[in-house]
Amino acid sequence: MIIEGYGRIISRPDLDILARELAVVAVLTVNSMPRQLYSHCRGSLNAGASPDEVEAIIRQCGFFINPSKISQALSILEKVLGNNADPR
Repeated sequence: MIIEGYGRIISRPDLDILARELAVVAVLTVNSMPRQLYSHCRGSLNAGASPDEVEAIIRQCGFFINPSKISQALSILEKVLGNNADPR
């Protein structure tokens, strides 16, 4: 996973890391993959996205999926933001 997922896929030069992470957030939202979404929401924020940008990406997915899945994804983002504020 480290070599293939992060070494080859994430490091491709075509998209910068921020654009890539935001695209992954959209894909994971539409496919309802909460564990991976949590990690990539964190990755997006670490790559320089604002919380508002990540939220906007999730909300844009509402054109493609059930609103309850958007609510689930937004809850995941809230958990990420809560954990980022945690001093541990």
